[in-house]
Amino acid sequence: MGRTLTAMPAAIGNVISPSHQMSAASLPRASYALISANSSNSINETVFLDAEFRAIAPYNAGPVGAGQATGGGASASFDRFLATYKDHAQTSGAYNGGPTQTQPSSNGTTSSWVNATNNSGEFGNDNTWVSERGLQGNTVQRAGTNTVMAQTNFSYINSDHRDRNAVLTLNAGQVSLTSRWRPTPPSLLALQKSKARTKSIAAQFGAGSQIASQFGSASYNNVRKEFVTVAYNTSVAGQFDVKIWKNINFDTVDVTALGVPDVAQTVNMNTVSGWGSNTTESQYRVTPVLVDSGDIYLMAFFPSAAIRLFKMVRTGGDTTNTFTLLDSITTTTSYGLEQGSDYGMKTMQSRNGQLVICFCPYYYYGTGIESFVVDKRNSSWARGFQYALTSGGCQVLPYGDDGFANWFSGNYYASNNQGAYIQGFVTPGVTAGASPVWTNANLYLPVATAPNTTNYPGMSQVWEFALQSELPY
Repeated sequence: MGRTLTAMPAAIGNVISPSHQMSAASLPRASYALISANSSNSINETVFLDAEFRAIAPYNAGPVGAGQATGGGASASFDRFLATYKDHAQTSGAYNGGPTQTQPSSNGTTSSWVNATNNSGEFGNDNTWVSERGLQGNTVQRAGTNTVMAQTNFSYINSDHRDRNAVLTLNAGQVSLTSRWRPTPPSLLALQKSKARTKSIAAQFGAGSQIASQFGSASYNNVRKEFVTVAYNTSVAGQFDVKIWKNINFDTVDVTALGVPDVAQTVNMNTVSGWGSNTTESQYRVTPVLVDSGDIYLMAFFPSAAIRLFKMVRTGGDTTNTFTLLDSITTTTSYGLEQGSDYGMKTMQSRNGQLVICFCPYYYYGTGIESFVVDKRNSSWARGFQYALTSGGCQVLPYGDDGFANWFSGNYYASNNQGAYIQGFVTPGVTAGASPVWTNANLYLPVATAPNTTNYPGMSQVWEFALQSELPY
């Protein structure tokens, strides 16, 4: 399963990029972190892992602090150069969410579990900020019901432009091109304000448009040099506005180049066979994926019903485009955006931008998983990770340059093979309807987080994962 990560391309000039590239490839480099915060034993611990999930830096952060029994305590500190940075050794809570002695299921009323399915995202876990230099303290800030990290994760736009340091987001009717690099730990909100290039596209949408309420409902294809957004419109039940900008090159220009769209259509999804109920989740968190053929795949989660995949085959003149249902995967009682922004479907892409995965919990508060994968280069789709579980989170992680892995956050100290482990991989070669998942590739980690008792640790990639240009061995 060894992978080679390709070199990071040169940054585009109008996005702030790393002031230096990390070197000394022979030294350990963290790509993932196994995170535990077990308040019943007053122990927090993080184990850092390399790109093949091999432990390189276990660190016991000690007892949780007073008043922090449900998610806090000292944070781990680990630097690639085996030195501790002062800024990276915080003593206050570096993590926010449900304690890991419990797994997310129907016995909770929150989705903010560090070990929950829907807390995985493009930047890492919603409830912490994990860096290859350590688990960052004082960086997770709650704004209402969601963390700043969660806001960035669910606003993320799938895009395969060359500069992996530049990240596209859609939130509040604004498309932003943001620097991924953070040499010091400010909040993501402060980072976006200081380094983002932002363009409001609300004026390009007419009466009834809900573009200001969409989260990440856009896609960019670098081969076609096209950008598409999908936004719900309240003028007609089930109506969505589809806007396409052509001849947009995000390798050389930023989002301020987005002017009047070249294609403006309305599609009534209520007339499309297989479209479900128009809920807050299915309206405001639909995710399009624009593939090399020009077709647009659309994924939507209908809570307590299914996650569904639709496809728009574009006509030559883009005049009669419509969506058709490709596939539907059933879920049981489960929650979406209408219950709060911690809930619902999430999106992640492979490091090279070729594969895009959309996933949702199978059950209640972040347990099990159902998902679809779209391959931009091959213009194809497949079912992704499918685990119809009613206990245990199933967390999606990027893997290598071109795939995904899935972490089952079970009881690490179970006396059988149903404990915590990597339970599958997704690799390229997606063909229509066929599963690309290696379901018999279970990987058990030899080093566990403390304490030596019932514990359900979560897993996260470091936020620099997309920038890592080589394996250290």
